[in-house]
Amino acid sequence: MSGTALVVGGGIAGLVAAHRLSTAGWDVTLAEATSVLGGAVSPRFLDVPSHGETGAPETQTLELDGGAESFAVRGAAVRALVEELGLGEKIVAPEPLGSWLHGPAGPVPAPRLGIVGIPGDLDAEGLAAALTPAGLERARQDAEAPMD
Repeated sequence: MSGTALVVGGGIAGLVAAHRLSTAGWDVTLAEATSVLGGAVSPRFLDVPSHGETGAPETQTLELDGGAESFAVRGAAVRALVEELGLGEKIVAPEPLGSWLHGPAGPVPAPRLGIVGIPGDLDAEGLAAALTPAGLERARQDAEAPMD
């Protein structure tokens, strides 16, 4: 079966749907509201102050990973999709240096004990620097609140 399909949204689900339909012989149009494909896993760009060779203040744009990349390594589905797309040779292992968070006080290392950004120990060294005081208080309340 083939035909014409309109896929709305260029996030990962829309991109996979468009690819699968196209592979099956459909004429596909992909509509995305933004200028960047990938949705929640698209790159993020952050302008940060830096000092150039002259020592004068400049702005440097950093490209950061977006999305919960840890899900990609928990099973075989993402790896299989990457291979299906012919991108297996482009896989790059993450840096073992850990993640960083950028908040109002600037960049800080993400706490080591955690899962997908959720702190595993609210008393861990460095956690207070990664959260605002209100955020840390809210995390403590959530840890004590009964789950509904």
